[in-house]
Amino acid sequence: MTSERKVYNTQMRNLTKALFELYGGCQRCGNCCRPFSPTVFPNETIRVAKSLNLTREEFEKKYLKRVPIKETNVVQTIIVTPCPFFDGKKICSIYDVKPNCCTNFPFQWSYEFELIRMDGVLVCPVATIIAKEIKEWHNLYIAPKISERQKAIGESIQKKVDKIGEIMRDSRAEQNVTQTAKDEYLAMHPILFFEFFNYKAKKVNNVRN
Repeated sequence: MTSERKVYNTQMRNLTKALFELYGGCQRCGNCCRPFSPTVFPNETIRVAKSLNLTREEFEKKYLKRVPIKETNVVQTIIVTPCPFFDGKKICSIYDVKPNCCTNFPFQWSYEFELIRMDGVLVCPVATIIAKEIKEWHNLYIAPKISERQKAIGESIQKKVDKIGEIMRDSRAEQNVTQTAKDEYLAMHPILFFEFFNYKAKKVNNVRN
């Protein structure tokens, strides 16, 4: 990973976490633990395996599944669904070492596409509220200022993002990886996301003062 990408990931992680906290943070409802298959990277596999007193090989054999993504050379490693580390009482048994995919939920970001994506819009109660307010803010303050060229660029990027999502869903379906919740997502440029964060932070501070 390049230094630029590391800085980008840190900035996006801090920004999304700060926004989520403005809305009260994780509600520990467990809604995101039940229906999704989180992606796990090699360093995370080692970390979680160690916490369970398992070798990496034992952990992978027992809990993970590899899903080749169609039309790419990418192979996703995912935790099987339903998540075996969620005990049904809204408690994650590997909370302190859980994968970044879980820690960052409902957000993920793309260095290549310069996008922040928020999943769980129909699953996470906090994400539902954030998405609603982002759309209202965008329609009120941003949409009237967007030129036709900017709209075209945005639509082109959105099509690519949708295509990637479609490929991943098809790949998981072929591997019998089920997602048991219907969901929506919202994607936007990090600069717009930062502008919304400032807008929301000012509103919260005004209320507190």
